[in-house]
Amino acid sequence: MTFFLRNGTSLPMSQRGTDYSPGDIVAWDLGGGITHIGIIVNERDKDGNYVIVHNIGRGPQMGDVLFDWKIIGHYRYYGSHSLGRLDSSAVPAPARAMRSRPARSDSLKVFS
Repeated sequence: MTFFLRNGTSLPMSQRGTDYSPGDIVAWDLGGGITHIGIIVNERDKDGNYVIVHNIGRGPQMGDVLFDWKIIGHYRYYGSHSLGRLDSSAVPAPARAMRSRPARSDSLKVFS
């Protein structure tokens, strides 16, 4: 969700389905500190509501689940062209340092 806050457009959250359009990205709080994300697509269900594509652990699903959980984010992303030209000066210093740092072999531990 941080990506969309920084690079997309944060939109108002509401309980009206008409406020959500195909291509919008929605984030939910499933409870217990678990979040979930989905994309509204341009297909409608039998009641005329746009459906959402998401993957909640049973593989990709498509359905009218917009209001099944508490909405915690509503975003629109226009792609990388909306970010402008990305060069190293646009990347925050800590991220630049991480990119140039060699991988540490002890960071890849195998648990048995």
